[in-house]
Amino acid sequence: MAKGVKGFRLDNEVVELLDVMSKGLHASQTDIVEEGVRVVHALLNDALRHQFDDLDLIRRMYDGAERLIAGVFEEDGEAVGTVIIDGKNVDDVKVHPLVVPEEGRVYLYLNVQRPTLEAAPPAAQVGTYTLFLPHARLPLGELPWPVPSHQALVIDLTQLDALLEQHEQAAESAEKAVTVP
Repeated sequence: MAKGVKGFRLDNEVVELLDVMSKGLHASQTDIVEEGVRVVHALLNDALRHQFDDLDLIRRMYDGAERLIAGVFEEDGEAVGTVIIDGKNVDDVKVHPLVVPEEGRVYLYLNVQRPTLEAAPPAAQVGTYTLFLPHARLPLGELPWPVPSHQALVIDLTQLDALLEQHEQAAESAEKAVTVP
């Protein structure tokens, strides 16, 4: 059952964009907004799942690894990511830094070379199109930019199970909150 929502205020630019999309996709503006919310939800859930999966994979690849240190340094004006697992430099786990100078921040994105193919990515139906949404990612964390020396992200992989359980409980609570009987 649909529930009416009151009080949304959209910029004129967004309203115009909705109108163009509605006509081009042969879908109602409501359908586009609803699917947009579903897409954002799917992307965020997929990104969180990938983050936990990546950390768990690292723990398994490195036989019970306990500590991951992700850092960034500047080389020839470029941000360069580095990863150390249990005190050792590794080649199959990378950190890709994204510097946002206006914010004075650098976001670190983890990339793990996977030994096997992953499951099919999530998809979203938008009007008459099906969008595949592979590899949504959240940053592993952020640091100030430029990064002060001796500052890095430290991830305690021994706490991964507890973090995953907290995330699953929060996701379950959020799902219950939006479920309409």
